[in-house]
Amino acid sequence: MQERLAAFITRQLGVESVAIANLRGLPGGASRETWSLDVSFERAGKHTFMPLVLRRDLPTRPGQTSRRDEFLLLQAAHADGVPVPKVHWLGDDSETLGAPFLALM
Repeated sequence: MQERLAAFITRQLGVESVAIANLRGLPGGASRETWSLDVSFERAGKHTFMPLVLRRDLPTRPGQTSRRDEFLLLQAAHADGVPVPKVHWLGDDSETLGAPFLALM
């Protein structure tokens, strides 16, 4: 999972590579898996660190709602100043992590 996620984030950021550290599952969530991770990368000689949360549908149990709809709703709410997590990426294919997911901060 860590390698596939690193490849996905590398493509999304358009950088040479990213490092993922501290990937760990968080308790709770009957309908989705929740993971915590730290991403670091370099761009234009500047090192960047991003703590993220990943919410993924259970591979054996598709979500009740669309990840794309959830992504767009959270994105719009954040843009309007509603105190919600900032979404970074949507993985709406099953190829990357076996099920749709959101990466948010």
